[in-house]
Amino acid sequence: MLLIFKSFVSSLFSEPYIKTITEEKGILNIRIFNKERECGYIVIQKENVKYYISNGIKLGKGIIKISEIELIYERKSILLKSLNRNKKILKVRCNEIDYVLIKRFLENN
Repeated sequence: MLLIFKSFVSSLFSEPYIKTITEEKGILNIRIFNKERECGYIVIQKENVKYYISNGIKLGKGIIKISEIELIYERKSILLKSLNRNKKILKVRCNEIDYVLIKRFLENN
């Protein structure tokens, strides 16, 4: 029981990361993992970004228009920020190559 509790607590404090990015028919699918377990996704379509991230508790879920977000790369993480509310929507660890790929996809849509 103590091992399960320690695992749960450590998953709450570790940052989710991008494991895979695939593009199919104009849609970018990003799979999010935490400690080698899938914990969410980001789907970028022509006009919207749909996301869901959970670490045992819901960290974020929603749909937002591409025109209402800013994508920032900072400290080996990508930040999705709402332009309307000037608030961070989600933060996911990734490398700079993945950030550039996502940024280009957003700019070309």
